[in-house]
Amino acid sequence: MRPSRTTLATSTVLVALVFSLRADAASGQQRLRRSMEGPVTREAVTRSLALLPDDAGDPGGPSEVSLMLRIEFAFDSAELTVRAMRNLDGVASALNDPTLTTAQLTLEGHTDATGPEDYNLRLSERRAEAVVTHLAGRGVARARLRAVGFGADRLLPAYPPTDDRQRRVEIVRTF
Repeated sequence: MRPSRTTLATSTVLVALVFSLRADAASGQQRLRRSMEGPVTREAVTRSLALLPDDAGDPGGPSEVSLMLRIEFAFDSAELTVRAMRNLDGVASALNDPTLTTAQLTLEGHTDATGPEDYNLRLSERRAEAVVTHLAGRGVARARLRAVGFGADRLLPAYPPTDDRQRRVEIVRTF
């Protein structure tokens, strides 16, 4: 049983960085990580996932672009809050935009380091699947979406392991 906590993760987009390039530890592939501040709108999400650098997919260039989102879940829950659903409606609208309708996307669920490793892995999988289910319910073809959970295996180095900003869902487009 996990300890109770009264705070919720916020639903704002994570981190103020605009662009960063990192090598994925598991695959060694380059990922262009994007994030933004402010509301999750169709325009912002479309711009983040559709605009690709000139060297995208080239040897040495990024092979993925990701958008880091803070999707609000109650502590120890995979149920989306009303605010999270509103933000995901903006994401669904963007994913149904003609510039992104052929994009294949992976929704990566992440947790903070509070609690047992196996529990966090299952929780992150359920959270990613909850996002996929919501997006599919808003007209995004489920065949384009894949849910994956990483638990606390891919913590953001800028924050402490138990920081609530570690609880996030990343939308990843591979090209």
